[in-house]
Amino acid sequence: MASSTLATLALENNRIGSNGAIALSEALRTNSILTTLELEDDSIGVDGIQALSEALKTNSTLTTLSLKGNSIAYEWVEPLSEALKTNSTLTTLDLANNSLGAEGAVALSEALKTNSTLTTLDLMYNSIGDDGTVALSEALKINSTLTTLGLEENGIDDDGSVALSEALKTNSTLTTLNLARNWIGENGVVALSEAFKMNSTLITLNLLRNTIGKRGTVALSKLIALAAEVAKHDEKFQRVKGVKGGVKVPRSVKKPTVWQRQNTGLAGRSNRHDSLSSSLPEDPEGQTARKTALERKAKMYEMLKRSGGEDIPEKLKEELLVEFDDPRRSRGRGRGRDPRDYKDDPWVEHVDEFGRSRLVRQSEIPSPPIPEPVRNYQESPGIHNPANPFPVFRNQEAIDKQEWIRDATGEMIQATSGRGSGGPGYSQANTVRHYDNATERRARGVGFYAFSQDEDERARQMRELLEMRNQTETSRSKHRTLKDKRRDEIEARKILIQQKRLKSLASTVAS
Repeated sequence: MASSTLATLALENNRIGSNGAIALSEALRTNSILTTLELEDDSIGVDGIQALSEALKTNSTLTTLSLKGNSIAYEWVEPLSEALKTNSTLTTLDLANNSLGAEGAVALSEALKTNSTLTTLDLMYNSIGDDGTVALSEALKINSTLTTLGLEENGIDDDGSVALSEALKTNSTLTTLNLARNWIGENGVVALSEAFKMNSTLITLNLLRNTIGKRGTVALSKLIALAAEVAKHDEKFQRVKGVKGGVKVPRSVKKPTVWQRQNTGLAGRSNRHDSLSSSLPEDPEGQTARKTALERKAKMYEMLKRSGGEDIPEKLKEELLVEFDDPRRSRGRGRGRDPRDYKDDPWVEHVDEFGRSRLVRQSEIPSPPIPEPVRNYQESPGIHNPANPFPVFRNQEAIDKQEWIRDATGEMIQATSGRGSGGPGYSQANTVRHYDNATERRARGVGFYAFSQDEDERARQMRELLEMRNQTETSRSKHRTLKDKRRDEIEARKILIQQKRLKSLASTVAS
């Protein structure tokens, strides 16, 4: 490279191969102008990585190097890691969309422990997992220059997130951390939120498409509230400090008015009520009953207010806690009920569903439920089958009773008590007769299905129902959870990267 002005060289998707990378490496040994080199998706191979690593040991101007999408395996990272230990100018290294794995992350973490210039490292789509994340976390405890770390879609679980949270408690330089599209759950997010209470430098955290859950969301919301409170106190401190130093700082936050101040007693009662409500078991039926009783009580209060409180016993007035003598109460309201209308509706004492005695109008006492009449099937005009408790009612004038009995149940036998298993007056065929939807008009729900009386047809219907059930179970088994789907996508990406690696190795051998 003889040019004295070229500072940026972008060669993405040019497939320069190992030979091209070796040629560029030879030029980097003597070049003192170039600062940015981009070799994305160029299939540079293991020989190209080796040559570039050797060039980085002597080059003193290159600050940005992109090797994204070159199918770099973990065994190729070792020479690059050794070069980073001695290089003193490189600040940005992009290794996204490669095949580093946990072993490659371990090798890079050793370089980060000694490197003092690298500020940005992108390891997106490298499947480093929890083991690689743990190794990088140990390096972050020592490194004092890295500010941006990209770990998107690397199969990181709660274990890796907990390791990163421990590193963030001591790290004082990292400002951006990308953990999108991983498998971080509630425990991992809770650990990260606890670490942020001690970290004072991290500005950006990306948790897109993880499984943080409800506990994780609550932990992050508390962290945001804590950060806002800290910022508020810091601003107040700076304002006080500025006044003491002789410089008057403009007041940006107005003093809250009386109406904006929170009532401490009310807030305490609300917190106690929330804690008590969360500890009590749910009782939907009890809640419905209480709601109904309160609505009825509110209706009674409203009626008493409209009536003006006349003709109300003193005992009930004290119990209802309504000031009927207050003239302000009736302002803006319409005219109430005439007291003369209550002549036929006296006050009576009633015990409500809560066991309390109340004085109410007689017309307001809930009516008792009407009991269902006892049906005497012996006097019913229907035909009662002892094997089937549901009576079948027929039009006696349209169909001959004896003819229908012979057709439906077979020949009758002598109606003598105790003779025949089907009961007096019925043959044995009556006990196995199937339900007939044409003659027996029962209540039909949404799940009604009429089976045929023919044995072959009923068997065919049963086979169809079983086939539908098998289809439903098959479709349910094909449903996969989000975590399984992401795992399959990562496995497919691994296979694709391995194919690219084999292809690049084959082209290297052929050349």
